[in-house]
Amino acid sequence: MKFKLKIIGLAFFGCSSLLLSGCSNLSEAYKAPDLELPSVPTGVKQIIASTSWWESFGDPVLNAWEKEALENNLDLAKTYARMEEARASLASTQSLITPRLDVVGGLSGSRYKADTTTSANELSNLKRSASIGLALNWELDVWGRVKQLNEGAKARLNSSELMQDAAALSLSGLVADTYFQWRTLQTKLATTRDAVGQLKKITDLERRRWRAGLGTELSYSQSLAELDSVESKLPLLIEAVGRTELALQVLAGRPPRDLGQALSKKSAVIKVPATPKLIDTQLLLRRPDVASAEWALKAAYADTNVSRLERYPRLNLSILGGLLASSSSVIAGTPLWLDSGLNAVAPLFDGGLNASKIDASLARRDYAKAQYHQAVLQAYRDLHEAVLAQTSSDRYVARVEEELASRVRVLKLTQKSHDAGRSTQYEVLDEELKVLQTKLTLSDAKQAQWLSRSHFFKAIGGNL
Repeated sequence: MKFKLKIIGLAFFGCSSLLLSGCSNLSEAYKAPDLELPSVPTGVKQIIASTSWWESFGDPVLNAWEKEALENNLDLAKTYARMEEARASLASTQSLITPRLDVVGGLSGSRYKADTTTSANELSNLKRSASIGLALNWELDVWGRVKQLNEGAKARLNSSELMQDAAALSLSGLVADTYFQWRTLQTKLATTRDAVGQLKKITDLERRRWRAGLGTELSYSQSLAELDSVESKLPLLIEAVGRTELALQVLAGRPPRDLGQALSKKSAVIKVPATPKLIDTQLLLRRPDVASAEWALKAAYADTNVSRLERYPRLNLSILGGLLASSSSVIAGTPLWLDSGLNAVAPLFDGGLNASKIDASLARRDYAKAQYHQAVLQAYRDLHEAVLAQTSSDRYVARVEEELASRVRVLKLTQKSHDAGRSTQYEVLDEELKVLQTKLTLSDAKQAQWLSRSHFFKAIGGNL
């Protein structure tokens, strides 16, 4: 009867403690900071979707590189490991909510002392005993400390998951930028090689004209000097192409044995994706790195609450029970045994330890708040820079294309003038070099146009 009353009393106390825990409000709730965001124009409704934004460029080779990098990149593997660590930490913290149940057991032996009133027979006998049972321990979360520990762990897990998304977004942008650079260098290399071939023909023609007495040594020397000048650029372009190919292979996570292998030159025409002129800029708060920073701030709030709640007593309920067997004649059979208790530990004097923990957690919270503000500011800066780059690069490409068309037209007219004997071969050569330089400039302009789109998609956190 006493055993039942004790169990009922403990259960009643546990329920009362849980009720008190639900009614207590000792923790500071999270408050979203004022970010001073710009107003959204009326009628602007855009949705950021986590889709493969790079597919909008219409290049299957780029798509293949992106897929390979997202599957094998080592930096992304490290962020995944960090996320799994945060998940395990959450599981560990959640275990504090429920009681802990352990199996306990022991063996012991004893003899009586000689000065006892025990009979002589019992003095020489070794008394053996064995016990086995269950031990239940449970910290009663009266003040909400364990709850705040769990809130912090959940926030850190969410932050880690979003940081993995942010790392994947950053990686996909870097792969696209590196691929665009590789395509540009390939175009420059091919254009320069074509120009070298054309200049070789002109130089050979001038040499034969000079030897035949129809031309001059000056014209031949001028064409030879221009040939050497253009041909000297080939080694640097070849090196740059090789470096970019290595960068792509490393981003894709390829093993060392595959590095240095020449990449396939097959590729499609890169499209210039259309992007909206106006978007709901408040959607930038959903960008992975920005959202991750906010969850980190929420975790800092929970950590501060935990530090403050350390000042209150901790209540721990323990119940230990099981079976006992003994060789002593005093104990017969295998009786049940039970030991229960409620322990409380409250800080009295710690030399300022808890106060320093609270101060440190508040400092970390201020740091997390500043980091969140910085992430938001950086997101808006990225967007504005991408929009500016789109406008300028589009205009730049249009102007260079117009210039190239004019240069080609001038070259044709100069060639006709030379054929009619009104212009020199050097004038034709000069126009050839101007066309070459304009083609190289156009390659850089198109790369800037591709990069502006890539940076725009990265700035908004995905596709529209």
